[in-house]
Amino acid sequence: MFAVALLTLIPATDSCGQEPTYKGKSLTDWTGEMTLDNSKAVRDQAQEAIRQMGTNAIPFLMGELQALSDTDVTNYNTPTWQQRRFNLHNAFVALGPVAEPAIPSLTKLMNGDSCAACSAAHALAVIGPRGISSLVKSLTNGPLVIRICIAGSLSEVGTNASIALPALIECTTYQSSQTEESAALRGFSASALGDVGINNPESVVPALVRCLQDKDYRIRFTAIRSIRQFGKRAQLAVPALQQIEKTDQNQEFRSLATALLEQIQ
Repeated sequence: MFAVALLTLIPATDSCGQEPTYKGKSLTDWTGEMTLDNSKAVRDQAQEAIRQMGTNAIPFLMGELQALSDTDVTNYNTPTWQQRRFNLHNAFVALGPVAEPAIPSLTKLMNGDSCAACSAAHALAVIGPRGISSLVKSLTNGPLVIRICIAGSLSEVGTNASIALPALIECTTYQSSQTEESAALRGFSASALGDVGINNPESVVPALVRCLQDKDYRIRFTAIRSIRQFGKRAQLAVPALQQIEKTDQNQEFRSLATALLEQIQ
């Protein structure tokens, strides 16, 4: 999770361009007001202010992302760095498709060797269909760490990312010599399927059933949580869940299967 303390953005570098303002308040101030600590009315007002800034906000935002990219690796988990990341994400959420001109630069940053690459992936996810199309390309052939970030970002946009379903399903079977990283990709992809593919049980539930047999128990637990989201539309999972209920060595997993069967049947 991003930090939520209302901290001030570190001063922009020259590459950021002029920071836009609206009604006497800077983009930084408005994005800071989008924290969940504030009321919905305050957050909505902040989103509208950022929308009013429109494409004028993009040069500053891209400069800030580049500044995050250039941050010393020892500093990128500090509260200030995380707040900058949080503010940038909120700005792209507010702009949505208005930020489409930033897609080529975001894609390049995402696929580069940068500590801001994951932030760029999350920005692309919330821009809209064109941004998601760029993510899908990297989800199938990008660096493994970026593929993990992309799978995580797609959960946030839910069914709006339905074009990513085939790639996410493919990722649930990914194996490599990087055991932990490949497991992370499978897990994030299985989790995303419960959000992105909620309207496509006929293709998603079988993929999640396969995940129930994953050698990594974390992916199995993630899969059962995602299957739960389909409710009675998860009938295809019944035989596998019945088998788990009878034979799995993990008592907690057996209990989860029993509870899910009661929900489905």
